[in-house]
Amino acid sequence: MRTFRLNFLEREFLRTIINETLNVVQMQDRKKCCEYARCAIVGDKHMLVRAAAVLRPVVLAKIHTAGHIFFKRLLDRNETYLCLPKPLRGKELDVAASNLGLVTRVKTVRVDVGTLVDECKLAQGRRQMNMQDDIGRDCQRVVVYKSKRKECIKRIVTIAQITGVANVTLVWREFSRCRMTMIGVALEAIAAVCKLKNVYVLDVHEQTYLFAFPIFQKMLELLTHSCIFAINMGEDDFILTSEHFEMLAAKIEDGSIPLRRWFVESNAQRRRLLVKYKLVSKQRSTKASRATNPNVWTIARKRDKELWNQGERDHARLSWLHAPQAAYVSASTFKTDMQNSTCNWSTAKALREEAAKL
Repeated sequence: MRTFRLNFLEREFLRTIINETLNVVQMQDRKKCCEYARCAIVGDKHMLVRAAAVLRPVVLAKIHTAGHIFFKRLLDRNETYLCLPKPLRGKELDVAASNLGLVTRVKTVRVDVGTLVDECKLAQGRRQMNMQDDIGRDCQRVVVYKSKRKECIKRIVTIAQITGVANVTLVWREFSRCRMTMIGVALEAIAAVCKLKNVYVLDVHEQTYLFAFPIFQKMLELLTHSCIFAINMGEDDFILTSEHFEMLAAKIEDGSIPLRRWFVESNAQRRRLLVKYKLVSKQRSTKASRATNPNVWTIARKRDKELWNQGERDHARLSWLHAPQAAYVSASTFKTDMQNSTCNWSTAKALREEAAKL
């Protein structure tokens, strides 16, 4: 039960605030109206001084502590507010879209709320300008766009299931006009193939839109629980820098990703960078020096062999040892040539046979 009643001056002051709120919001949106009215008083120092001069402390405290409930009661008795149109959301939006004949869903593809709201708002103006054909155009465009995304991802996953190779270069062929779309579709496709247990090779050669550091980091995170042990990054236009290779080396060395062979564009300067982070060995290093200062691939494989011989074979990092011969054929076909002399079918087969004898 309310512990106070508003006097005349308080009602007039609050009516002014509510009228200003309704002129701005212009919709029967209780949440927005309450928040705007509360911020108009509490969030403005000059208005707060005026409010303190007109409103009693108990009223001002109520606005501070429970402004949403306080203004909700005032709005429910305001005739101007009750005459405003209801916001286009939920059931109201579905009804408005149905009345206009808008496409809201095709199978598993749904049109986003923002597009439906915009179409409903623009429909009346398009009618007045004799542009009936334009009503629902954006909804159709969204359906086509989302369907194309789903089809591209489905195609990549289907090919990966058959061949064992996730060919992400298909994304560029479909969406080369929009960089952000390529990033989104490629990451979705990689996430989808990483869930498959029979995909061992990832082909992202020349997909430079994936090599910005935050995107590259996300891609490596997706590979954490995958079976992909070979990756072809191809010609990267030398976008990959020291921070990329430092992160890649750290993840390979600690076994958090299952990569054991790869390919990336290289030259003399790039090779010095790779040597620094132990992704390749020095060109003229001896067998003794490689034993005392191994690269990250050697460290990772040594730990893999220990786990395999101990019988702990459920780790994702051991995917190169679980992989069939066809996976190594695909890895060679897609030119993952770096580390191919130490991570190949004969090596994996020999290690498995050796472990079987123990």
